[in-house]
Amino acid sequence: MDTAKTETKRRRWTSKRRQRFLAKFHQSQLTQNEFAGQHGVGLSTLNRWLRLEREAVPAKVAFEEVQLPSPVKRWPIEVVSPQGWIVRLQSNTDVQQFGGELSRKTMGCWAGQTAELLKPVYRAIREDLLAGNYLQADETPIRYLDPDVKGKSQQDYLWVYSRPKSDVLFEWRVNRSRAGPEEFLKNFQGKLQTDGCSAYESLAKARGDLTLVGCWAHVRRGFHEAWAETKLAAWFVGQIGQLYAVEKMLREQKAGPALREAMRAWQSQPVLTRLNRTMELIRKKTLPQGLLGQAIDYTLKWWTALNQFIEDGTLEIDNNLIKNAIRPSALGKKNWMFIGLLKPESEAR
Repeated sequence: MDTAKTETKRRRWTSKRRQRFLAKFHQSQLTQNEFAGQHGVGLSTLNRWLRLEREAVPAKVAFEEVQLPSPVKRWPIEVVSPQGWIVRLQSNTDVQQFGGELSRKTMGCWAGQTAELLKPVYRAIREDLLAGNYLQADETPIRYLDPDVKGKSQQDYLWVYSRPKSDVLFEWRVNRSRAGPEEFLKNFQGKLQTDGCSAYESLAKARGDLTLVGCWAHVRRGFHEAWAETKLAAWFVGQIGQLYAVEKMLREQKAGPALREAMRAWQSQPVLTRLNRTMELIRKKTLPQGLLGQAIDYTLKWWTALNQFIEDGTLEIDNNLIKNAIRPSALGKKNWMFIGLLKPESEAR
């Protein structure tokens, strides 16, 4: 008899404790995994308690108690991530667990309304980037639907602009022509770091206030691909690796622009001199249509731009920072598959 009373008392205490624990969880801004880890409770246990809680409350009440501004990590209907991407529910099943029902059209409208609300943020980022004198730029293809073209999606581009330790801006364009960067950069004066896209080259030639900065990561990739064709490319890869060794040392020392400029002039400039002399010699003996010949031709064509980082300690050796910022869009492409066409009066967003 005493044992039964003790067991009943233990069950009642456990139920109250569970209610207090769940109330504390709902007031927090943590995910289920984070909260469970901090409080020494298994994730499966927390999930089971939440399921029991939902089953004990009428579905309509449970849905109404979930506010849109509430912790989106647990119910991410629409939220802008630190990387600037809008995270959307993968399916309506995430809403159904709260007793609700949302159509794709509703979620699509919310996404459009969210984009409208974020326009002031977009404009502020754009103004800040254009106010500086150094930008990195790149572009990545995505697919979109054109109502005038039946049966298949079309290819367009996200043009990406940023600078080290600053925000990243994505601008959508239906093509890869010079018109995109020309319009975006019309009020920008300074140095523009790219991987050699012809649109930027054409724009720089037409303007006298835009200096192109090359990307050594793009050069290294060309020689690395040529390595499979000829072992001569291995020497070039090794020399470029010495340039990056200097950059790694500067990052570890948290060097400022003055020290970066001095160390590059001392240690990186001799490497560049060797590279230039060797490429001029091998170029005469290499077929221009081969991978090594193409890598050498590209490097020599952009040689002035590739040497800019030696003369200015504020510049990076490559465009990798902005390329890393583009990577999350690859996940986005898998989720959206394609995007809709913009309004006729607006070509870019």
